[in-house]
Amino acid sequence: NECVVLAKVMRNGQVKLAAFVVYDPAQHVTVSELRRYLKKALPEHLVPAAFVGLDALPRGGDGAVDRAALPDPFGGEDQVVGPRTEMERV
Repeated sequence: NECVVLAKVMRNGQVKLAAFVVYDPAQHVTVSELRRYLKKALPEHLVPAAFVGLDALPRGGDGAVDRAALPDPFGGEDQVVGPRTEMERV
């Protein structure tokens, strides 16, 4: 298993953690199990809000994790969507 955790500052100033996990196919671990384990081992504010399963962590030419190439698990929460109808505009 491999994992990298990133902190993202949301538009409202709140900080959320996201864990990017490469699961070992020989082990059948669920996000619920990971979250439960981490809640026992870490303070609540250090438990990631999102877990993203990946086949492999993206790597740069030097072998380091390319954090910029990781997907944004909170993209939908940080996007502003304008009104679609007159009622929503009002």
